[in-house]
Amino acid sequence: NNKNVIMPPKKRSTLKKKKAPGKPAQLSPAQEAMRQRVLIMYRKYAPQKTNTVEDVLKTHAGKEGKFLKKLIEKYGPEPDNPYKTAAIEKARQRNAAGGAAAAAKPKTQNI
Repeated sequence: NNKNVIMPPKKRSTLKKKKAPGKPAQLSPAQEAMRQRVLIMYRKYAPQKTNTVEDVLKTHAGKEGKFLKKLIEKYGPEPDNPYKTAAIEKARQRNAAGGAAAAAKPKTQNI
């Protein structure tokens, strides 16, 4: 009779199951632009990594600029693409607006 046999508990795997790569449902325009920039870098320099873009961006969320800089240091210059051009233009506009706002602000002196 095996009714009274005590079985050890089943071990659970500590390995996380990998989800199939796929494009997330909703990304902001900035996130989509960064995703495209990284994807284009990977396509040129490391094609075997193109299916990891979403996971890599999740890992580096909030630090995408630093991550992109590291990619450029590792692989070389970022290929020309419309997302890079749009990001550069947006940064220039932000800087120009910030500079104009700073110039319009009266300077005060603490005594």
